[in-house]
Amino acid sequence: MEYTTNTLQSVAECDELLALVSREKRGMEIRRNSLSFRNETLEESSEDFLADIAQANSELEYLNDTIPNMPEGNKKEEMITDQLLLTAKLRKYNARRENFGPIGLLQRQLDVEMLNNNVAEIDEFIAAINTRKNTL
Repeated sequence: MEYTTNTLQSVAECDELLALVSREKRGMEIRRNSLSFRNETLEESSEDFLADIAQANSELEYLNDTIPNMPEGNKKEEMITDQLLLTAKLRKYNARRENFGPIGLLQRQLDVEMLNNNVAEIDEFIAAINTRKNTL
């Protein structure tokens, strides 16, 4: 993009703008680095997380099929308790799935790329301001 840097009339204006933009750029770089690190660690655990969900679903399916055919007694009560615990665990997993599953990972990857683009645009802006500052 072509910036209208000719509206800047002094080196002091350029320096003030450069300071503001540099601070903003640093914030974006910190956020980008943080998201990149989080993506790296969550990318590894995302597959494990999905495997845990699949295992819990499989166990719950087994319990749902088995419990109705069992005679009354302690073993049936234990299985009903396990069924309730697995149901709660799956609710918790599904609530976390948005952040830790593949969709959350892809959203964070998009955020990193958008920050990369913003930082690149800020670099172009800084170069334009420095060019103007050198002509003053």
